[in-house]
Amino acid sequence: MQMIVPKPVDTIANGPLCDQALLWYYATGGRLDRDPYGNLLDIVQRSHISIVEHSDRPPIFFHVGEHSSIAKIFGGNWATSSIGSMGLPDAPAERLCNPAYFTTVKEQVPQGHTCYAEFNNHSTFTESHYNRLLLPCTTLSGAPLVLCASDVRHWHTYN
Repeated sequence: MQMIVPKPVDTIANGPLCDQALLWYYATGGRLDRDPYGNLLDIVQRSHISIVEHSDRPPIFFHVGEHSSIAKIFGGNWATSSIGSMGLPDAPAERLCNPAYFTTVKEQVPQGHTCYAEFNNHSTFTESHYNRLLLPCTTLSGAPLVLCASDVRHWHTYN
């Protein structure tokens, strides 16, 4: 079963990464040029950041952290080469996971979700149950982005 269940952000921010990311967001308003706690690099290395331009197209990867959950699923080489590309290499997972990115950008409000998803990486499948926090962010120049922080609750990979 695959599904994304909206949850209040305060109930999502009970894992280590989501908690750190939400505290950073409230302290900075999502400005990626501000790091009051000195932990933004750690958050970014365990998250991914996307550019969201149109609701009819997948978000574009701006940054994929080397320790992020999607880097673990699709591999370090994919994470490095995905910058500037649109969406995940798994189209069904893309369609399931990304509609909330557009809501986050449109409303400029953090979104929380409990997610149950299966990801297909060629012949390897990963079933995952995780809490996801989508945070509207901006660069120094004001470009709108979405930071996705995920705390994995259950993970199973099989062929």
